[in-house]
Amino acid sequence: MFNRVATLLLIGVMMVAGEEPVPEIQDRGFVVFRDNCRDCHLASGMGIREMNAPSIAGLPRWYVTDQLREFRRELRGGHDDDAAGQLMQIKAKGLGERDLAFVGRYIESMSPNATRVTLDAKITPRATASLSARLVFTETVGEFPGGQTPARANWQNC
Repeated sequence: MFNRVATLLLIGVMMVAGEEPVPEIQDRGFVVFRDNCRDCHLASGMGIREMNAPSIAGLPRWYVTDQLREFRRELRGGHDDDAAGQLMQIKAKGLGERDLAFVGRYIESMSPNATRVTLDAKITPRATASLSARLVFTETVGEFPGGQTPARANWQNC
C-alpha cells in the first residue's frame, strides 16, 4: 500500500513540477523552420531588421521555395557585402527538396503583418506589376525567356 501511495505522490509532484508530455510527431515544416530559420526570422517569421532578415510570415510557398533554390544555387546572396545572403546560401544548401516544400508551406501558414517593415526595399506598383507579369507568364507559358524552366513548376505536388 505504501508503494502505491509513494508512486502516486511522485507522479503528482512530477505533474506539478511542469513535466511536459512528450509531443507526438511534429510538423516537418515547423522543424525545418525551427532548426534553420527561427534564429534570424524569429518564431513569428517577422524577421530582425538589424540582421537584414526580412519578414517572411505569410509569403506564398512557391516564392519561398524559389528563393531558397536561388540561394542554394548561389544565384542569390553571393555579393561580398551580403553577409545575410551568404548565411542564407549555407542554410539553403543544407535543405533537400522535401524540406523546401515543407518549410515553404509552414511559412505560408504564418500570419503576415503588412505593417512590419524589416528591409528598406519599397514595393512599388511597378514592382508589383513586374512580379505579376512573371507569374502570369510562367503560369501560361511555363518557361522564362532563354529556355529556363521555372523552379516552382512542381510546387503543387509537394
